[in-house]
Amino acid sequence: MVAPMTCKAVPATLALLFFGSSTAFSPVSPVSSSSPSHQQQLVCRHNSVVAQSLEGGQDQEEISDEDGVSFINENLEELDMDSDLPPPPTPRKPLDGMEKAWRYAKKPLLSIGAKGATLTHGNSLRQLLEQHTVVKVKVNTRRFDNSLEQAFAALKDLAEQNGAPPGIELLQAREKDSIILFGWPGTRKRIEENEFPLPPKEEDSPKEE
Repeated sequence: MVAPMTCKAVPATLALLFFGSSTAFSPVSPVSSSSPSHQQQLVCRHNSVVAQSLEGGQDQEEISDEDGVSFINENLEELDMDSDLPPPPTPRKPLDGMEKAWRYAKKPLLSIGAKGATLTHGNSLRQLLEQHTVVKVKVNTRRFDNSLEQAFAALKDLAEQNGAPPGIELLQAREKDSIILFGWPGTRKRIEENEFPLPPKEEDSPKEE
């Protein structure tokens, strides 16, 4: 009794019709995917037909390629060459200016605890804004009626009491993170005009002496 052919042995005609090249499916290489594609299933079914014909006494040379062509023609409607192709990647949307500003401020530089804000917090906020233009502040909103907007108003007032100019801006408030992004006066306009944050400067190449 002749052992049935497996998916490891594929006639050259099948490889050309299925994959466009006889080298695309090696006759001696095992199928790499643990889940066979529809094309591979058809090849296996063809090999089963060939094995049954061999058991009936037919010569392999008479049935391998010719029967392969006939078998594929009978099953072309079942063949979907795109069925196993992954969907094309979705292009990423470019970041808007406000998101760039949020990421520019890497982490909160000031934290307000459950006891609330003090003049010291206001002075720290002023100094940080002078240095960094935008500052993230982590806030426990317990003393602010659980409102980041109220926390912003209180901190803005405290910063102005410590010498900050009027017009400190609330750029973003993210409730899930309990973080406020403060901006120095005029920062929002600079963001909208793509003047902030500036792209990182390229490092100067070493000068040749």
